[in-house]
Amino acid sequence: MSRFAMFQRGGLWLFSILVLLTGLVDASAESAAVAFRYETSDGARSAQLEPIEKDEISYVSLVSLVRQLGGGLRTIDRRIQVDFASQTAWILGNTNEITASRGRFTLGHHVILDDGDVLIAVVDVIPLFNTAFQVSVTLPAEPRAAAVAAPPVPGEEAATEVTSPTSPPTQGRVQTAVLDPGHGGRDMGAEGSGLKEKDLALSLCRRMKRALEDSLGVKVLLTREEDKDASAADRTAVANRSHGDIFISLHVGARYGNSPAGIVIYCFPAREKKRPASDSSPTGPSRSLPGYRFAGQSRRLGSAIADALKQNLSDTTCHVRELPCRVLRDTTMPSVLVEVSPLSNAEQAARLSEADFQSKFLGTLVAGIRQYIASLSTERQAP
Repeated sequence: MSRFAMFQRGGLWLFSILVLLTGLVDASAESAAVAFRYETSDGARSAQLEPIEKDEISYVSLVSLVRQLGGGLRTIDRRIQVDFASQTAWILGNTNEITASRGRFTLGHHVILDDGDVLIAVVDVIPLFNTAFQVSVTLPAEPRAAAVAAPPVPGEEAATEVTSPTSPPTQGRVQTAVLDPGHGGRDMGAEGSGLKEKDLALSLCRRMKRALEDSLGVKVLLTREEDKDASAADRTAVANRSHGDIFISLHVGARYGNSPAGIVIYCFPAREKKRPASDSSPTGPSRSLPGYRFAGQSRRLGSAIADALKQNLSDTTCHVRELPCRVLRDTTMPSVLVEVSPLSNAEQAARLSEADFQSKFLGTLVAGIRQYIASLSTERQAP
């Protein structure tokens, strides 16, 4: 082989390695680490974790998280013991059931036993520590140049008018709507740029209540009217006792890893997903659960809201996803969970604190509900 040919082949080999290394760097950049912070009397502790994507939900290792923040964790059969801040909580593996000193509660997703590790959904990390251990674990906000406006004070929202884009008139079968402000009380939800999810969700739901009553003439109930603890069971009980026609849970979350950006609308899945082989917990007649019975109408409601958001907030992306959470599973009516732009992004948090954007966003939600109601009317009039 000539020296030129050897040089040419060697050059191609080196080029291939450089391309491979570049791809690895790009891939690692797409999966950004998730950071959590815990303030103690002795100073602050932080944890850096790589997100793990499962069914479009971001998880992290609970084992690594607890240990990096100064706690301990051990697994006995399917029972997970978490020791933190001189307190203990127990988690039943492959369920969302938590037992702590202050009682029992549930998370939004199952805590998964995974080949010697324990995985927790990223969105459940803050509620777990806030509720089980009464400590504040936060997500450090991204740096930004300008200051974010102060968060809305519940009961003292700006009087900016909520305007709904022109849509077909209301003639459907929706008489009562139930709005669910996410989190509340000790459960602060996500935090970022001086904003708390529980406060912002309540403020937005109060304004949306007035907009729905004024624009559509429907009766509107809130699952919580003030800053107080409210379990998933409490929220679904309020909705079901009211015999509501639609249920909308409003959250202002955080986005991690490869989770979709922008606004995400969650519906209960139409089909039950395969359970892990290690999950021996009783299931019962799952197909009779309200979430499955109303899955089609819930998807229809979510799609109508998504269409309105895409039409009227052209600079904001919107996705419709499935989420098997309890409030969507147990409400006896079409139900969606709307997660607004994340507080984990400082630019989005600044935008969300603006009264004009809030008015346009809420007006568009009303327009989407109006479109859904109009589709029911068309369905009823069809031969």
